[in-house]
Amino acid sequence: MDSLNRKHELELYETEKTDAAPEEQRQVLLLLIRCLLEAELGELTKH
Repeated sequence: MDSLNRKHELELYETEKTDAAPEEQRQVLLLLIRCLLEAELGELTKH
């Protein structure tokens, strides 16, 4: 019974880990997009 419980905990940990990753990736992508947009706007206002 104990090993079954541990397996379940491991599975929960695995799903939590994979759920967290896309959110972090999204944050990084948003940051990149923001940097790119700000760079574009900077170029536009320079001309």
